[in-house]
Amino acid sequence: MSTPAIRVAGLLAILLLSVSCENSPIRFGSPGDLPARSFISRIGDKEIQFGLTDTEIMKFPSWSPKLAPPIPTSEVIEIAEKELPKVTHGTQGWYVRGISIEQVRRSSDGNDKWIYLVSFGGIGDGDYVQLPVTFSGTPVKGVERPLSKDHH
Repeated sequence: MSTPAIRVAGLLAILLLSVSCENSPIRFGSPGDLPARSFISRIGDKEIQFGLTDTEIMKFPSWSPKLAPPIPTSEVIEIAEKELPKVTHGTQGWYVRGISIEQVRRSSDGNDKWIYLVSFGGIGDGDYVQLPVTFSGTPVKGVERPLSKDHH
């Protein structure tokens, strides 16, 4: 039987094992730096949380929708397609459903923070992946977990 203390200790252990590296996908930071913004995906009986911490978001460059995006959408899709097999464990049949630019932090001084979000459809009913890619071209690392009972 799992107690709340054991579940919290397990979560903290996962967070401590996740280390942020400049040239690898973004991961959760220190235990006190929990995700401030998350994108959830579903594959079969699993869900994947792509989380961004406040610390990570604050490092993003500011951007305005009045400006051209820093990376062409075709390149962002290539980045996401390269990351997709890591998220889907190599399963085939995924297709691009769309790409958007999402605001992840609004600022009163105009230093708003944004991220690309590439959406993929899968071969299974209800399967989808929303894969965030930063404006520097780095895919956000997802954390896989069993699908919560609320989604069955």
